[in-house]
Amino acid sequence: MPILARVPSIARRRLSRSREQRFLEAFRVLRTNFAFLSPQVPLSSVVLASASPAEGKSTSAIALARVMAEQGRRVLVIEGDLRRPALGRLYEVGDPALKGLTHYLALGWRFEEVVHETSVRNVFLMPAGAVPPNPSTLLRPEALKHLLTEASEWADFVIVDSPPLSAGADATILAHAVGTVIFVVNHRRGSRAKVSAAIRQLRQTEANIAGLIVNEMTGSEDYDRYYGDPSAADPLPESLTATRPAE
Repeated sequence: MPILARVPSIARRRLSRSREQRFLEAFRVLRTNFAFLSPQVPLSSVVLASASPAEGKSTSAIALARVMAEQGRRVLVIEGDLRRPALGRLYEVGDPALKGLTHYLALGWRFEEVVHETSVRNVFLMPAGAVPPNPSTLLRPEALKHLLTEASEWADFVIVDSPPLSAGADATILAHAVGTVIFVVNHRRGSRAKVSAAIRQLRQTEANIAGLIVNEMTGSEDYDRYYGDPSAADPLPESLTATRPAE
């Protein structure tokens, strides 16, 4: 599969404006590659999947949402990980009472009631909501189809952050519903055997695995030599730069 983005490591203790922009530039490359993945019909929704926890999937979802929103698009991030939700905390909208995906699927809350603004312009979040005892029972195909139809009408681009495939059936259900998968692999911690098994599992759902995001890559010093230190750039949200890759 093609590598759509090579993402360098980012750590708060070593963060500089140049490092921050190098990190985001990897996702701008990914954004550009989307145009070549679907030249006839622009890509409007993706699910981010990974084989195991802590490969950087949720952080990738946040960064991808930011660079998509840079173009003035309204971006919706749906927290599909109902087992260990993290996006509400990363976006600093982690109120336990915040309504989200489970309220939409289980209680019939209206779409607009479970979508919330974030601190990033043009980026909106549908958090997980209350954690159910058996998440996969909520992810019914007809309910997800209705959700994605509403989301695609409301937003210009939809990103679904799924749980790792090792956590159960949830990720494959979401992949089948969304259709296009971007697979996230951590260069340092990922296991070839686990990644291969996860990709085989996804292919059984007939989802289109468009390519890979490879995290924590080294050897990206050329960006600094070419671009220098872009001092005029906007900083990343503190919650993103302060956290390790999260699930």
